Amino acid sequence: MFHIGPLGHAIRLKLIHNYIAFANVAAWCEGFALGAKEGLDLSQVIGIISAAGAKSGMLDLYGQATLEGDFTPLMSLANARKDVRYYARWLEEAGLPGFMAEAVHQTYRQAALLGHDGESCTAVIKAYEAVTGVDARVGAKAPQQGT
Repeated sequence: MFHIGPLGHAIRLKLIHNYIAFANVAAWCEGFALGAKEGLDLSQVIGIISAAGAKSGMLDLYGQATLEGDFTPLMSLANARKDVRYYARWLEEAGLPGFMAEAVHQTYRQAALLGHDGESCTAVIKAYEAVTGVDARVGAKAPQQGT
């Protein structure tokens, strides 16, 4: 248990934490999609990322399941989207730019528009797959050249 400060500080810290966690998920989902498009072995991609500087708790918790196509919601995409939206609004209200926050929010929003709100927060990868036509899963076949 942590003492954060006056009333309201804990929820603010929760939003900062969740935004960073979900931005991380969006980043590695995008990276997985690019790796799949370029024919990289996604087992190696996740293995190296997990052993290097981009290692994260979210990758440890969700990375392998995402690549295996398991979108069982421990944290739903709808809840992730809500927290990222609140964070982006908070930045605006504070008079700070939300360069990344808006991009992350729109990434989750696109996945929601495609019908994935009830799935895991990692179903954001399905937005990348839908837009690119790339199957970003372990064992997926690399796209043919020219596609």
